[in-house]
Amino acid sequence: VCFPLLLYSIVLYCIILHCILRCIDAGDTAMHLALRQKKYVCAHALLVLGARTDIRNDAGLTQEDLILKMTGMTPHLFRRETEVGAYYLCQSSC
Repeated sequence: VCFPLLLYSIVLYCIILHCILRCIDAGDTAMHLALRQKKYVCAHALLVLGARTDIRNDAGLTQEDLILKMTGMTPHLFRRETEVGAYYLCQSSC
């Protein structure tokens, strides 16, 4: 019951964050922004909802590049590892 509401809230936050910072960070997707700001639960929510990880920003970096650079994990491993963290976050806030 809690997880869908939490997921919706996180994605909404990501969309707002993306809109606000788009002028500053031209070419970045919501995933780029979430990763650079270390909002890993937000990045996980985007992955769960099917966000692509192969889009390049103006600097030529894909989301896969950033996941590897910021966390040292592949996108698949990142998704699996953050899923556990999102579950515990949900349990503690309900």
